[in-house]
Amino acid sequence: MKKSIARFGAHLPKHAVVLSAVAAPFLGLAAFLFPAWRLGAETGQEGFYSLLKTSIEQASGLSFLLLLLTGVVLGFLGRGSVALHGSMTMAAFPALAVVQMLRDPSSHNLWPLEFVIYGLISLVAWAGVWAGRWMRGTSACSLKSCVGLWLGVCACVGSSDLQAAGESVEKAPSESKPHAALVGERFPTQTSEGGLGMELSVAPDGTVVSIFGATLAFDYRAEKGQLFLSQAGESVPAQKYSLAEEILIIGEGVSPMQLSRVKGDSKQGLVGLWRGPHPAGAQQTMQFTASGVCYLTVEMKVSKGSVQGGKVILGRENGVAEYDWIAEGQELVLIEKGTGKRFVHKRKL
Repeated sequence: MKKSIARFGAHLPKHAVVLSAVAAPFLGLAAFLFPAWRLGAETGQEGFYSLLKTSIEQASGLSFLLLLLTGVVLGFLGRGSVALHGSMTMAAFPALAVVQMLRDPSSHNLWPLEFVIYGLISLVAWAGVWAGRWMRGTSACSLKSCVGLWLGVCACVGSSDLQAAGESVEKAPSESKPHAALVGERFPTQTSEGGLGMELSVAPDGTVVSIFGATLAFDYRAEKGQLFLSQAGESVPAQKYSLAEEILIIGEGVSPMQLSRVKGDSKQGLVGLWRGPHPAGAQQTMQFTASGVCYLTVEMKVSKGSVQGGKVILGRENGVAEYDWIAEGQELVLIEKGTGKRFVHKRKL
């Protein structure tokens, strides 16, 4: 019996090479997406592609363990070279990146480096494929034990204990509802000399989202397909605009700005939140309000956090930042712990 199990892969038909190579990208994709989704990763405004990005940027040891076990299963069952199966486990990621670049040319500006990283990650699967071949040749394990181990890890990821342990400070829910003065969307009242600032949003459940980037608030007026913009009494030349269902086009000529509606009703016309690529290459949001104010943000970094114990906690690349807060009318002042820096935000009109 053991001898037949050991030779199981050796007698697979030739088309098994194709079948295992086709299965490899899906299994590799699942190795990263499933832990990210189960541990509460935000899908964001881009849905699946946001989850895909998060699954790589915030990959945990569980993802790499699942990728290793994916390689073991493919090595035990499949035919063909170790390089073939190991590389194919990450093939879905560059393929989906190409699809997204065709849809949005401003995305994946560093795709050559991104593809190199995918190649390096695939080395984990290479090691798993090699281990699977060794196990098959030595009768070290059976098909049931290989697949069972992979499914067992998935079950662990799905357990509530592991979910609680895996949640970062960024996603930690608040212990109580935040003060009513905190809830809402706010825009920075002051920016750096280069126009950089932090937009802030606090949800009723205590979730906090900050968007750092180039920010600008200005008055607008829309008349007969013309968009008139002004700030501090200074106007800029009117721009043509058009609405086509949920698409806003500003400007004319070869490369007008094209934004998609994220929030708002088409019956409200221009009023609502719009998002799309900025000519500089980053993503931008434009929120046109019914009060005649437009808030523009060119995104550089999005951070998430929560309200905990009367403080605002935001995730950072090197840890977390903690802020005390003071509500003064329509303004919210965040005071960074340790540095004493003050960040003033005003509620959007």
